[in-house]
Amino acid sequence: MTIPTAPIHTDRLNGQPVRFFKGPTGGPELPWHAVEDLYRALGLPCAVRRQLLRMTQEIWGQELRTVATPDGLVTIAPHYVAQDLLGAATELMGACAKARTDLLEREYAHAGGKALKKLAGDLPPLASVAVALQALRSTNRIGETR
Repeated sequence: MTIPTAPIHTDRLNGQPVRFFKGPTGGPELPWHAVEDLYRALGLPCAVRRQLLRMTQEIWGQELRTVATPDGLVTIAPHYVAQDLLGAATELMGACAKARTDLLEREYAHAGGKALKKLAGDLPPLASVAVALQALRSTNRIGETR
């Protein structure tokens, strides 16, 4: 039996709850987000969210994970997938919605920062910064040889 994975942090973006999770690698990495939660925060209708999830799975399939949570199965994705989605939303929604998507990006960054603090736990401030920097390097594959 699989033990449900609980989010490490839930915050409200554009009035909608968005869950953040510890990444699946077990190493330091930036918090992962619940994909459909972020779509809901963008204000997308249900049918569009389903289609966008299929497209996201086609494009980012290797990067996504499905986890069992107390609320059921949830697709989670790393930070850079959220960045791409929010950037694309800004482009697609046009100038009239730019203020709304800019606000959502700021809310996402703030919520992700709170989730990262939870991952660092009770570490002293300097150690927390070191964990955050390592998470950033790991998530963005900085310093890896390919």
